[in-house]
Amino acid sequence: MEINNLDKLAKMVTDSILEKIDQLPSANQKTASSSIKKSKSILIILPENTIGFSQYHSYIRKNYSDGPSYLVFNDHFNKTHEKEIKDQYNTINFDLKNPEFLSLLNSAGTLLIVSPKVSQMKAITETNDSEDINHIILNGLMTNQNIVFLINSNATVLAKISSTITLLENMGISIINIQNNPDKVIDANILITERYVMDMKKQGLKTLLLNKRQVITPLAKDKLSEYKIKVEFIEEAKQ
Repeated sequence: MEINNLDKLAKMVTDSILEKIDQLPSANQKTASSSIKKSKSILIILPENTIGFSQYHSYIRKNYSDGPSYLVFNDHFNKTHEKEIKDQYNTINFDLKNPEFLSLLNSAGTLLIVSPKVSQMKAITETNDSEDINHIILNGLMTNQNIVFLINSNATVLAKISSTITLLENMGISIINIQNNPDKVIDANILITERYVMDMKKQGLKTLLLNKRQVITPLAKDKLSEYKIKVEFIEEAKQ
């Protein structure tokens, strides 16, 4: 009789525990509820003392017009840049204490970092997040946000920082040099190699214009496909 009572008690306790477990959200449910859905919105973040924003503005308006964009600036930008440019964006101050800014930051699909300093880029390759902007970038990488650095550099300086750019790209950051024309006609004598395509990618190439006589190596074709660079052939002038 006592054994039967103990069995009943054990069953009651077990059933009660199982019922409570069933009421708890699963690990997947917790992840789904706690993660914020990424939108198509673009946050254009300007580090302090951004120079020459009007050139970046032209590039951004031409290439990032699919979703809503928000210009994130500091007091220096607010005092020194043209009102007519700022009026073309939704604007918000860079303030990690502002819930509205944090909400935009967490939900944005793309973070455009305009004119980052070389020292800042090197710090990111070392996962140094002592600066707020670097902390945001590294956190964005860890949460699979699309991170894009817009730079405006000539070939000489670009070559000097090429190793840093390679490290950033290996981390998942896209580097676009707005100084280069996205379309480029190549001399017919140039052999298109994998290394050439990789170098052009660093300069922001989007479309490769070639003569039909030019030769593209198999590895170069693979890189063009990987980087989603379009290839167009131009008609040669008739003699």
